[in-house]
Amino acid sequence: MSDRPKSLVQGSPFEPLWEEPDPRQQPQPWPPPERFNASGHYYNPAGTNPFPAPRDLPLGVWSGSYSVLNITAGAAAATWQSPVFDLRPEFRASDGRRPLPSIPIWKPSTVTGGAGGKLWVQIQNTDTADISGLTVIAQEFAHISDVNQMISVDGGEDITSEFNPLAQSTILTFVPPGAGYPCRYYRLNLSFSTISGAGSPSLPIFSAYY
Repeated sequence: MSDRPKSLVQGSPFEPLWEEPDPRQQPQPWPPPERFNASGHYYNPAGTNPFPAPRDLPLGVWSGSYSVLNITAGAAAATWQSPVFDLRPEFRASDGRRPLPSIPIWKPSTVTGGAGGKLWVQIQNTDTADISGLTVIAQEFAHISDVNQMISVDGGEDITSEFNPLAQSTILTFVPPGAGYPCRYYRLNLSFSTISGAGSPSLPIFSAYY
């Protein structure tokens, strides 16, 4: 107890107005600090294996920016390329950091990752652009564990027959290899070319993964 006055009348032992706090009590910040937050899709500071389960996952969809591909007759092929998709982002990296460069495609299930998702590519103006003599080759690149080691997983496929000059657009869909459980990293290349003397179309391209 303090020996300071306890009332309005100095020295009076009656009607105590206040007392000093117990010296064992320490001042506390306000508001109280929140509990340690271990959330975060890539949180894994100790590099544990298996990793902590991710929480608060974002929606498993990606929408690419609109672009226009200009194709010159007889010239080298014009190429459209998707980004690299991380289809199993719940694996994270062993050091807990986001595996760059890649775009994570989160799905509701942490077991199947990006299973069931497709890459959609919509190419417009096919009914107004001169696509005579057009050749389109699709080639897929992937890797099961290393985003920096993307290599081709097919020899390239001629998909020219998918383009109908009477339709306003063509929608292409691509399913990454994995028989329902996709490989981790995936990328698509589309090469467009026309023969000399044919048309030189300009084709708007939209893309999405979901």
